[in-house]
Amino acid sequence: MKKTGLYIHIPFCIRKCNYCDFVSFSDKFDYVDNYFSHLFIELQYVIDQNKEISFDTVYIGGGTPSSVDSRYIKQIMSIIKNRLTHDCEVTIEVNPATVDINKLSDYLIAGVNRLSIGIQSFEQDLLKSLGRIHSSQEAINTVLLARKAGFKNINIDLIYGIPSINGHNHQTLCDWQHTLEIACGLGITHISAYSLIIEEGTNVYNWGCEYIDDVLDREMFYKCKQMLEKYGFVQYEISNFAVPGYESAHNIRYWKCKEYVGVGLNSASYLNGVRYKNTDDFHRYIGGDYQDKNETEILDEMDMMNEFMMLGFRMIDGPCPEEFKQRFHKDFMDVFGEKLLDLSKRGLIVKTNGRYNLTPKGLDYANEIFREFV
Repeated sequence: MKKTGLYIHIPFCIRKCNYCDFVSFSDKFDYVDNYFSHLFIELQYVIDQNKEISFDTVYIGGGTPSSVDSRYIKQIMSIIKNRLTHDCEVTIEVNPATVDINKLSDYLIAGVNRLSIGIQSFEQDLLKSLGRIHSSQEAINTVLLARKAGFKNINIDLIYGIPSINGHNHQTLCDWQHTLEIACGLGITHISAYSLIIEEGTNVYNWGCEYIDDVLDREMFYKCKQMLEKYGFVQYEISNFAVPGYESAHNIRYWKCKEYVGVGLNSASYLNGVRYKNTDDFHRYIGGDYQDKNETEILDEMDMMNEFMMLGFRMIDGPCPEEFKQRFHKDFMDVFGEKLLDLSKRGLIVKTNGRYNLTPKGLDYANEIFREFV
């Protein structure tokens, strides 16, 4: 069977965070049963229509999947269980203040083996400014509960570069260092550390918040890299650090341009060189009209090669020349040699053991590299 990834979107959340631009809703819990009825129909249809596919990664995201009863997650796992590889990585996103030991145990028994906990900060004032519903202590307790329940593969999401929001102070380097110190003491295996982006339509955008100073943002990034490496984490992607052996297999699938299927509101799929997307209209979805036909994109070979390089450079090791040749039957130096040499001359990438990867300067100016392959 052909291995692929599966993404499942659960759009419910207790409260929309001030920086969030994901398709999620805090006012639609009356429709939870209805939504999952349609999600189960779509999921079963995907499985029935793709009998040659097995899933070696599953990611249940949102929204806040842990904001709904665990019986829905158990039903998802029941539908897909016969299509999972024996070593399938199954991740669910959870937020503090939405799980207890019983819910976490339900996930584990159902077959979920990886948690991604949205913590963002351990500073109380910053949590309030971001619009998070949990306290710093609740965040710590959630990690400890997850370990008590039996989870060994645990990621936490953290945010740096938090500006002044609604009268709250901006994040300082000391704030960030304190958050990292707590995170590193929790016995987790993976940390995703993102610089806050002010997206149009979010509260932080509408309130006119401004980015923190670029120099401070970079100081925070390098403080993160330095501290996490000291505690045994290895940076394997621009924003992701893992204890060796605990890298996110599902996200690596995206960065290596491998195939995946999306189910649920606003989910995306990529199969056989075609990218398609579900509707982001909640009421249209629960009316049984799942796919947005206007969002279908057929990629030609040049599109796929450019994407392979662009996403490959998100990985610290860079795009793999052997995988490129196996997929496209071309040497990537024959296709992109001129661009790669130019990027190398500009000090953004360096060739190591026959493979181009980001330099420290390239980490700071990664968008310049990505633009070369758009």
